[in-house]
Amino acid sequence: LVNQLQRLRSHLQYKKDTAGEEWIEASHYELRGISGKNSVRSPEFQRLFDDVRAGKIDVVLVTALDRVCRSVSDFLIFFEFLSEHGVQFVSLREQFDTTSPQGKLQATMLMALAEFERAIIAQRTSEAMADRAERGLWNGGQILGYGLDPERRGYLIPNEVESSLVNLAFDTYLGLGSIKGTALDVNGRGYRTKSYTSRRGKLHPGVEFGVSSMQYLLRNVAYIGKKEINQGGEFGEERRLVDAVWEPLVSEEK
Repeated sequence: LVNQLQRLRSHLQYKKDTAGEEWIEASHYELRGISGKNSVRSPEFQRLFDDVRAGKIDVVLVTALDRVCRSVSDFLIFFEFLSEHGVQFVSLREQFDTTSPQGKLQATMLMALAEFERAIIAQRTSEAMADRAERGLWNGGQILGYGLDPERRGYLIPNEVESSLVNLAFDTYLGLGSIKGTALDVNGRGYRTKSYTSRRGKLHPGVEFGVSSMQYLLRNVAYIGKKEINQGGEFGEERRLVDAVWEPLVSEEK
C-alpha cells in the first residue's frame, strides 16, 4: 500500500512538473485486507462515494484496475456512478483514462478479462477438490476425532481422546434416541467440541455441543471411513459414498 500511494503521488507531481496541471490530492482510500470482488461494498469505497457526491473529487486515480475491483458488473456500476458526477478515471498500469472512448472500451475489456481469470481459477479449484474427493482424500478443515496428517496431505490421523468422545456420542444417542438429549448429556460430562489452532495461529476453543453440532457429528460419514461425493446434489447427480483414505472411528453397524 505504501508503494502504491507513492506511485500515485509521483503521478500528481508529474502532472504539475511536465503538464503544468495543478493536481491536488483530495484524499486517499486504502483497501487494506479487502478482496477485489468485495471492494465496492467496503467502508473505504463508501467514503469515496460520499466525497464524489459532495463534489470533492473530479478524478479518481488508481495504480491498476484490479486494485479497484475484479467484477465487470461492479466496475460498470462504479464507472457509471463516476460518469454521472462528472468524475474522470485514470489507471497508471494500463495507461488510460476515461476521457476518451478508447479508454472507456479498454477499461471494460480489461475488467472482463479479470473476472474471466477469477472464474477460471475458481473452476480449477472446484475440479481439483472434486478429484481429491473421488480419491477419498480430506479436503481440509478440522474434524473432531481426527488430526490432520502433517506428512500426507488429505489424510487424517485418529486422535485417541477425541475418538472416544465420538463413540460416546453415538452410544449416548442410541440409548436416548434424542439429538438434543445427547448434546445435553455429553455437555454434562464436561465434553466440548474440538479445540484447535488455525494455520494462522488463531485459537478456536471448544464450546458446548448444540443440536446442530451434535447432528453434524452423528451424520458425518467420515467416522465410518467414507467420503461423500456431490454433497450439493449438483447437475442431478445422486449423492454417493467412496472409501476414504483414513481409518474409521465408528463401526458401520453403530
